[in-house]
Amino acid sequence: MRSGSTRYIELYDKGMRYIRETRVDEAEAVFKTILAEDPEFAPAHFGLGCVYAFRGLWDGAEEEWERAVEIDPDCGQAHYALAWIHYNRGDREGGYGHVSEAIESGLDLEGVRGILNELEYGTGIIPPEETEKPSGIYDFEKYDVKKRLTLFEMLFGSYHSVSQMKVALGIVFLGLTIRFFSFFFVAPIDFRWESYHYWQIAYYTLHVGTEHFRMWDLGGMEYFWGPFPIWFQSILLWIFRTTSMMPFRIFNTLIGCATVFLAYRIGLRYGDATSAKVSAMIAAVNPILIFNSIIGMEETLGVFFMLLSLLVISDRWVYGGLFLGIASLCRIEFWPLSLGIVFSIYLFERGKLGSHWFHVLIGWMIPLVPYMIHLQLATGNAIYPFYWNFLGNIVGVWNPWYVTPLIREIFIVILIASIVGYFTSLKYRRRIGKYYIILITAIGFMGYHGIVYAVSGTAPLFERFFVLDSALISCLAGIFFIKISRKRDVGIVIAVVLLTSYTILVPYYVEEQSAIRVRNEFTDILIDEYSGGRILCDVPMMTYRLIHQGGISHIEILGSLYANYQSLETALEWLQKENATYLIKADPNAERLLSFFDEYDLKDEIFIINSSWKGLELYSINQTSIDSYLIK
Repeated sequence: MRSGSTRYIELYDKGMRYIRETRVDEAEAVFKTILAEDPEFAPAHFGLGCVYAFRGLWDGAEEEWERAVEIDPDCGQAHYALAWIHYNRGDREGGYGHVSEAIESGLDLEGVRGILNELEYGTGIIPPEETEKPSGIYDFEKYDVKKRLTLFEMLFGSYHSVSQMKVALGIVFLGLTIRFFSFFFVAPIDFRWESYHYWQIAYYTLHVGTEHFRMWDLGGMEYFWGPFPIWFQSILLWIFRTTSMMPFRIFNTLIGCATVFLAYRIGLRYGDATSAKVSAMIAAVNPILIFNSIIGMEETLGVFFMLLSLLVISDRWVYGGLFLGIASLCRIEFWPLSLGIVFSIYLFERGKLGSHWFHVLIGWMIPLVPYMIHLQLATGNAIYPFYWNFLGNIVGVWNPWYVTPLIREIFIVILIASIVGYFTSLKYRRRIGKYYIILITAIGFMGYHGIVYAVSGTAPLFERFFVLDSALISCLAGIFFIKISRKRDVGIVIAVVLLTSYTILVPYYVEEQSAIRVRNEFTDILIDEYSGGRILCDVPMMTYRLIHQGGISHIEILGSLYANYQSLETALEWLQKENATYLIKADPNAERLLSFFDEYDLKDEIFIINSSWKGLELYSINQTSIDSYLIK
């Protein structure tokens, strides 16, 4: 390295310290200050090249490194960086030439090794080239330029200072505080209807299904949703010997905070320390992520494993696929999304050595294939949940919630934009770098929404379907934040969007709890009157209330779905056999049972109205009339 003034060396050391701390903007200012006074100071060109590399500006980075070795042929740091560039292009001879020059310079290269490792595995930005790397062991590799990080290092390593770690933990603690405040003071009642259905499947799987080596549900939907959160909730119910949803809600809350931490790690891996802070902060305060992580839904676990996969997939391919597989066991929509990610890796990584896409596919299949075998044995259809979710959400035969024409037109635009965005990303994949995996996942999932709502127009439109989108946008916002110049203006826009979403969503979540309260109060009427027999109940939240609050055994609750409609006699025999004493009418299944007996003019004789309130009806079932009719 050509010597310079003591002041320049001190400034250079300061700039490199900023680089190691990923304070890229400050480092750039230092190096440009040096070059403004002495354009021939080679180390400053090397440092500026590192700044450009951290931002994914590879042409600028290579130009600065080339300029450094042009000024000073003994600038070992720049030679080492250029060797790394050539290595990633598959240019063995060029890479070996530069690394030889770097070694011959006699300089300590440990510092630049750390920076390059941070570039490749901390930010995930690698010089994107298409030329195939030759097979064999590189002499270059033994100098640790291509060191793979362990899972532990990807999750907990790469903190360049204690203060950086404190910032990460501080943001996670902020997310935890907001979530628990929302849990106990804003949404103490789980406002999501499906949460109770997941609990019902988990509870009946634990107490009934395990004996038959299958899942169980009163409504016949035990295999409709992703099983992993349900299995986990069953385990928590067993561990705590409880009937309460509370353990799973608390667990989800903690997983939501872990997701904030993953957003920080993704920002650090694919951007820099600023990216990490922005990504994690948005994830910590995003109301969609907050309120969907304090209830008993499957989205929280699914999003956690999806982000975990995206964090490690660019280096640990099989692990990345494995976490994709677990995410797919949480949300069925992640089945096609995961396969789309595998296909995208094939497209974006083509021309590079290795079949990374195949390794990801193998990892994805590790949890999926055993479950598919179980599905085949339990239902006769190895892709049962995807089949019925596809029919329900796209073809529209499950529950046809029709979206308005305006919403449908918006999602047509989203679908078209997703297609254009995907192929644009593919075209400019060299410039995007390794964070393409985050970008195409977000684009792909928005494309899935576009297909669901634009093609059929029959799927329900709930904000909970966009939890993964919110998490991915949080990560991308941090990554893009460091690439824009007007950071303050963008920060204000993000803050306004978040505040606006609070004003819309918080009242919505509060209002949703009122509908649950109504059903709880109505169920309490039955709890007070219950004196024995079997209750026909098709509403999971009422089943939860009966079991958890009323202490009624799960054996004494049955869904009217199982009624035998073959004939009047078989239907009566079923009611008699089950010793049915009460029917709660709050679901189409109960309406069907009442309509069936109404056709024979027996409804009013067998089903005696007990209570009626806000559209809910409670009937006592006259077993004496059933016995009399069957005797006749």
